Amino acid sequence: MCYVQNMKADFHVHSAFSVGGVLGKPHASESVEQILERAEQEGIKMLSISDHDNTLAYSYILNNPQVLDKFSGRIVPAVEANVHYNGTNIHAMLYGFKLEDSERINNLTPLVKARGENLLKRQQERIEKLKRISDTLGIVYDKKFTITQDGLCGHDSFCEHVLSKPENVGKLSFSDMREFYYDNLLNEQSPWYLNFSEDLGSLQELYDEVKKVDKNIIVSLCHIGQYAIESRSQFIREVRPYIDAIEVMHWSHIRALQEECCKLADELGLYKFGGSDFHTQEQKLGMWDNSKREINTDSLRLPENIYNIHGKKI
Repeated sequence: MCYVQNMKADFHVHSAFSVGGVLGKPHASESVEQILERAEQEGIKMLSISDHDNTLAYSYILNNPQVLDKFSGRIVPAVEANVHYNGTNIHAMLYGFKLEDSERINNLTPLVKARGENLLKRQQERIEKLKRISDTLGIVYDKKFTITQDGLCGHDSFCEHVLSKPENVGKLSFSDMREFYYDNLLNEQSPWYLNFSEDLGSLQELYDEVKKVDKNIIVSLCHIGQYAIESRSQFIREVRPYIDAIEVMHWSHIRALQEECCKLADELGLYKFGGSDFHTQEQKLGMWDNSKREINTDSLRLPENIYNIHGKKI
């Protein structure tokens, strides 16, 4: 175990290189330079830029090493992979790959699948599915509604669109994009359900491929409270052969969930990570529980063989 004492940390931060969307935002709003400047200003001592399904932030750093002068803390390379486990859409973080391996990580089969050959086309296809569902449910929408910008999240954009229609008041099973995504799109019992696993690689595939790159890279299960599963405890036990860690602190985790995650991590011998899941300027780095509590390394358990951006153990 790595003993890094009393450091404010954030192991889940998105830069403008993140694809897709979050709660209606096209993508993360800040550049790598801005993230590093913000981290320095907010007293972060350990940081992971963990974009969705790509390592472009680290390719950028590799080609522009001077940006590292903006941050005096330690950077642990990471990427957030959009995968599935037996059909359930989940996110897994890869921590501690060496900078020179960032291109190999970027080309892992599950990450390539998640990015898709034509992401815009795939997002438009999802919108067409949601339109057909809306027709069945009597939900009002503009027939010509579409997205034209690659990188936008189609289902988030459509949700925002139908919520804006006064004709739909009282007819929808969701009141915001979080409810739409987690309680409906990922819920097999919901009429809005979409099978995202058709487009994704599996957690098992991700774990096998990344360990071939470097067995010391840590695979961590992200934000367990956001998945359409009946039992978090049972699910974590099922995926245990394919993860090394769990994200015990996340901005959406309340204290009771954090304690549950910590207990399971201790029981199953998992490392403990935490992150704000920073996407927009309205959020704060290094905070969890709806930005009310600080993420400190004293509350985590980090592996002793995890590497920072310079290829050295943290």
